[in-house]
Amino acid sequence: ISVCNAENVVIDGLNLGNSPSWNLHLIYSKNVVTCGCHIFSKGIWNGDGWDPDSSEDCTLFDCVFDTGDDCIAIKSGKNPEGNVINKPCKNIDIFSCRVISGKSHGVAIGSEISGGIENVAFWDCDFSGSFFGLHIKTTEKRGGYIKNVTFSNSKISRLIMRQVGYNDD
Repeated sequence: ISVCNAENVVIDGLNLGNSPSWNLHLIYSKNVVTCGCHIFSKGIWNGDGWDPDSSEDCTLFDCVFDTGDDCIAIKSGKNPEGNVINKPCKNIDIFSCRVISGKSHGVAIGSEISGGIENVAFWDCDFSGSFFGLHIKTTEKRGGYIKNVTFSNSKISRLIMRQVGYNDD
């Protein structure tokens, strides 16, 4: 599902899964609430779960993830196009979510961050079932920034911050 240039959207109680890529992509949108969903894509390469991308004021809660890649991936544009559009992803609240799969990443920030990411809060989440609980990643040429990310009352398995060598076009 792609929610593009939308405002005031509620996605409630869906089972989403086995998409050939990202299951739920929110791009250039505002005030999107996602709750009570089960998102699964175990065994799907690049099978992200919930991806706010250059969006703002988005809330995710009471969701369960069993994905083949990033359960939650916060992004803000990719490469030259992302640099020109320069729209940050901001004011993202995530709480009471859980990860089942051990192959996935609970939360990824990036690798697409050309427009910047700010004001992201997680609380009361359990990402201990994921391979990386929090994975912050970018490439050398993308630019962008990450600021004001907070975790509280949450479990994560591992934290990794790195520059990646893929998608560096």
